[in-house]
Amino acid sequence: MSAVLKQDIRKHYLSVIVWAVVLASYAFSVIYIFPNNNSNMSEVVSLLEVLPEAFNAMLGQAIFSGTVDGWMQMNFYSMLGLIMAFYTILTVCTIVTREIDTRTIEYTLSQPISRATLILIRFLVFALSTLVIMLTAFVSEWGTYIYYGYDMDITVHFLLYANFFVTNLMIGGIILLISVFMTNYNRLLMIGIAVVLALYVLTIAIQAMNADPEPFVKYISPFSYMQSDSLLVSGKIEMHNLWVPVIACAGCVAASAAVFRRKEIKI
Repeated sequence: MSAVLKQDIRKHYLSVIVWAVVLASYAFSVIYIFPNNNSNMSEVVSLLEVLPEAFNAMLGQAIFSGTVDGWMQMNFYSMLGLIMAFYTILTVCTIVTREIDTRTIEYTLSQPISRATLILIRFLVFALSTLVIMLTAFVSEWGTYIYYGYDMDITVHFLLYANFFVTNLMIGGIILLISVFMTNYNRLLMIGIAVVLALYVLTIAIQAMNADPEPFVKYISPFSYMQSDSLLVSGKIEMHNLWVPVIACAGCVAASAAVFRRKEIKI
């Protein structure tokens, strides 16, 4: 068990470093170019007011606050969920499907570890990798706020990143559940990307309707639980945006482990 854990950590550590540096640099760059005078911000707000409702739904209501938090919502947080979703696809698809596709799964399964435990360990490595990337971005953002003298509510921003983290785990659980039914790695990547983009577009469409749909319709997409805009405006988070993704993730991982344990693998 420890051998598999160490092997997976060694396999992913370089990509984690790259993603962490890129995301931290992205956060720094967005704060660096913040138009911190009123005339520039007025021009930005005027431009946003003529954009289609779908764009405003994607960017979020916090953009109209004229603060650095609003600027971050417009240029960073609005895209953070989608960016991390692509990292999730690239990582989770390698948990078992790539080894099945390349016919190297036999060596992994020959080790003294159950299939269910293998799924759990590898998903744990993915979760820890995601946590490292998110924490690096958070620290970079915090340090940049301090350096440029901007006020930052640590609790609000911590909850914001926690919300992105657990929702990304939910997406990972969904992709994992799809992956245990597949044997072709490239096809799984395409399906994973299609599913994520479809859910993202669905979320934007629902928000752009300015209606109050049924809860099932509203929260059918994992992206609906990412509430960075309302959190930045109100300073509060609806707790179901934290616990529902956690429960959904746990259910998907448990189901994936159960399916993979009974899966017939032809080498």
